[in-house]
Amino acid sequence: NLRMVVPVGRPTLENTGDMARLVRAIDAERDVVAGLVLAIDQDDLALLSPSGIENVAVLGHSGLTFCLMAAAPSGIDLASLHQIGIRFIDVSASSLGSGYHLSPEWSEFAIHARAMQMQVIAGSVTSGAQAELAVQGCRYAYGPAYAPPRKVRTDAGQLATAAATQAA
Repeated sequence: NLRMVVPVGRPTLENTGDMARLVRAIDAERDVVAGLVLAIDQDDLALLSPSGIENVAVLGHSGLTFCLMAAAPSGIDLASLHQIGIRFIDVSASSLGSGYHLSPEWSEFAIHARAMQMQVIAGSVTSGAQAELAVQGCRYAYGPAYAPPRKVRTDAGQLATAAATQAA
């Protein structure tokens, strides 16, 4: 399934006006919601007010899926995260450790996350060694090890002039 990840922050989740607009958009565009994942940083989630947490749960019950970004796996309460609609957990590839095998703690975390129907994503994978570790514990991974950043033309995204268009 194709997913689009869209960042959402604490100010939006705690603002009643923003939440009302978001809920109306969800209701109006049900087919789009299936492919939408709202990404919230673990630090933002930790600082949410009780009403902000309730809003995350309301959005989760509306069919939205969440991704916990910049997560530190130690001490995460997977059951609570699952309850409010978090289905993806994005962790830094550097947290996977070093060597050839995931640590027992990491392996246990990955097993528990999968048991709760959550997908672990390894982010910022920069080397082949990190990619090998990611395969052991993560369903998805991304970073420069898979596709280095590309150079973009300085005029990319600008409207072409009529002359340039005719020349092509």
